[in-house]
Amino acid sequence: MSSANKIVRAVRGGYCIKSQTYGKWGSYIVIRQHDGLYAIYAHLSKRYIRMGQNVEQGASVGVMGATGNAKGAHLHFELQETYYDAKSTVNAADYLSIENKVGKIKYL
Repeated sequence: MSSANKIVRAVRGGYCIKSQTYGKWGSYIVIRQHDGLYAIYAHLSKRYIRMGQNVEQGASVGVMGATGNAKGAHLHFELQETYYDAKSTVNAADYLSIENKVGKIKYL
């Protein structure tokens, strides 16, 4: 399976506040998680979640893609304390308790 066909799953449950295509993120989804953080899933080729929809942890939210300002298929995943405030970005590797290193991507 190529990376362009990989299903993207919600890391935590919550409520979808954005599901649209716009600018550099291309096709993207924002979920306000139950813990209060905003999870951004960007560059998707398909979105399975609509704005206003409740999302369970592990639910399929879309398919990895190369929309927006992307050079190839990948997932741009970001966590923010305040939506659309880059200064509030949370280290996703620490949050998910995974190793944060440069190199080959580990698929979860």
